[in-house]
Amino acid sequence: EVNYLSDNAKTVESLPVPVNIPMYFFISHDEMVEGYNWQDMLIGYIDNLEYGEYLLLDTGHYLHYEKAETITGEISRFIEK
Repeated sequence: EVNYLSDNAKTVESLPVPVNIPMYFFISHDEMVEGYNWQDMLIGYIDNLEYGEYLLLDTGHYLHYEKAETITGEISRFIEK
């Protein structure tokens, strides 16, 4: 997979964003790449969707583990909507 990362990224970048697919992003405050703001990038992506939501979580990289209860409740709410 690592050997094809660059090629795959170019392929995905050339495709249109699927704006009509519901997406919910859980975004941590953790900055994985110094000098790059993941929050702004992900929020900008969600803002272009018809059915997009996001939740900023005060947690690190392992948000699925550290905030499991919050995420579980939010996913249930999002699906019911």
